[in-house]
Amino acid sequence: MKLLIIKKSFFLFLFFILSSIVVNSQSNCNFPSKKKVLIVGDSWGSFMWIYRSYKNAFERYGYADYIEEAANTVENGAETEDFMVAPKVDYVFNALNSNPDIEYVVLSLCGNDVLGDWHKDFTQFQCDSLIDTVMARLQIVIDTIKYIKPGIKILMSGYDYTNFGETCAIVSTGAYYDLFHDMGSPSFFQINTILQQLTQRFILLDQADNQIFFVNNLGLMQYQYGQSTNLIVAPFSPPYAPFTVPLPDGNINYPSPRSAMLGGLDAFHLSSNGFQHFANRHTAQFFWPEFRKPDTSFVSMGGLSEGYVDLTGTVFNNQLALGNQTAAGEVSSIFSFNTAPLPDNAVITEARLFLTRSSLSGQNPLSNYSDTLISLDIFSDVIGSSVTVEASDFVQSADGTDIACVVGSAIEDNFKVRFEISDSVHRQLINKNGITQFRLRHHAIDLNASNIIFFHGASADSINRPILDIKYHLDTITNLSEINIESGVFLYPNPTGNYFFIQADDISKVEILTSNGLIFKELYNWDSGKEVNVMNWAEGIYIVKIITKKGCFVRKVVVR
Repeated sequence: MKLLIIKKSFFLFLFFILSSIVVNSQSNCNFPSKKKVLIVGDSWGSFMWIYRSYKNAFERYGYADYIEEAANTVENGAETEDFMVAPKVDYVFNALNSNPDIEYVVLSLCGNDVLGDWHKDFTQFQCDSLIDTVMARLQIVIDTIKYIKPGIKILMSGYDYTNFGETCAIVSTGAYYDLFHDMGSPSFFQINTILQQLTQRFILLDQADNQIFFVNNLGLMQYQYGQSTNLIVAPFSPPYAPFTVPLPDGNINYPSPRSAMLGGLDAFHLSSNGFQHFANRHTAQFFWPEFRKPDTSFVSMGGLSEGYVDLTGTVFNNQLALGNQTAAGEVSSIFSFNTAPLPDNAVITEARLFLTRSSLSGQNPLSNYSDTLISLDIFSDVIGSSVTVEASDFVQSADGTDIACVVGSAIEDNFKVRFEISDSVHRQLINKNGITQFRLRHHAIDLNASNIIFFHGASADSINRPILDIKYHLDTITNLSEINIESGVFLYPNPTGNYFFIQADDISKVEILTSNGLIFKELYNWDSGKEVNVMNWAEGIYIVKIITKKGCFVRKVVVR
């Protein structure tokens, strides 16, 4: 932490000036809910639809605008053969064709097929034959879905371990007890083994078909909950702590803990919290990478290049925050990315930033205040003279102001908020030659409240750090083979809003191109040191090709 002695009144004066001119420059901040996922199958799919497990998981990972659909395509007790014929195959057809945004199907099937016909005394040959039959029916369902919507991606939901042994010892009547008896009252090891064999078939499906995906969640409930007491039935195994079993697969000798099961007494279905863990892992392992699909990603640099500043001039390094501190007003965060690995001829088509909530003080500014009071600014180089966060960064003029749309509100700790940089001009401000810095600001003074949200910084685990995702294509008009990157050619000041100078020997021609490669200006017989007036140019990044007797030199200039 460092402290610059700057009068609080001076900062308050600057704050009131800045806050009075805040305008939301994003005219396309419209991210309505899209149905991206269809759930098809049995009671595991049905419970996750009822609990909205995937909707909550998508919001956790920054996609609050993505939701699932399963109104007629899940049913308790369903088996694979049910989705081979009408009416269920028609429900799937109608759902896929009436929801054009759906790109994924979560397929939860085979559990009832296997456990309904399996017995603990089956030989390995009988087990294999049973699973072969079930998988053949499953393949018909898969082929039907792929026929209805070519290119669809299918995530096999899979299952976790059951707990027939303990729950049926407590409730010795009902459907679960009858099924447990029909299976021969298997031990935990025996029933877990058949579930592992079914899981292995899902893994093989994943490996054989590039439209099929699988996340192995076996042992997830053991991992999340642990076993707080000895098992109440043989072999009366001792307790174990949460997060101690291997994941996936867990411990094959234990069931899923009763604390993870619905009502503590359901032999097969998880509680709402248990299903949420299930959907969260599916999302972390599959959906979040799928929704993003960047060409490249950058993680914040951290250290002294990351922190927040309050109006008293105090800098808090290695911490990120957004909000209002009573009369002190806004808290502004600075965070930095080394975006130099981007190709010089990259034309950025999409850019989005993810921040993950670590804690909250008071109410959540993302949900308690208007979006127009929250802005993300961009600096296509370091702020001021150094990448280090300084008190003066609070009021530095940015290259782009209010550049992003806010999606989500990080309603709980470890939930993400997504900032979509939707405007092409602002996307081109991302620095391809060095560091890009961002400033997150909250333009409000609430004299009666201190509402601050804190975000994980670069020191967090990899999934919670600030992440900048970028998609781009290469501008083919910039022929890298003709670029001479030797020193001796200079363009300054950069960025600029008035004019820039070109310093080089024996300039015969200067070509100025837009960021998408179109020729904007051609200047002949250009004198070294002569100014180029940009006052009437549109904001953005321009490519400057400087042709001399020594060769062609390419530079970029940011006009703001």
